[in-house]
Amino acid sequence: MYDAHLGNGGDKHRADALIADVASYANWFVSDDRRCLNAFRRNITITACTCLTYNDFCEELAKLVKLGHRT
Repeated sequence: MYDAHLGNGGDKHRADALIADVASYANWFVSDDRRCLNAFRRNITITACTCLTYNDFCEELAKLVKLGHRT
């Protein structure tokens, strides 16, 4: 995932590539950066994680607590 996301950007895209690589192992990706969230949503075939804003993330955690799941 890291190499695929890095592409020809080199150092310029290194941080983005690292974030994409780590998120590819996660169920949820949380960010308030709209550009980043949109990029993840466009590439749903390479990462199956759900993209959430911080507020959406808090709402999802609250739902889990109401259902009695431990977080």
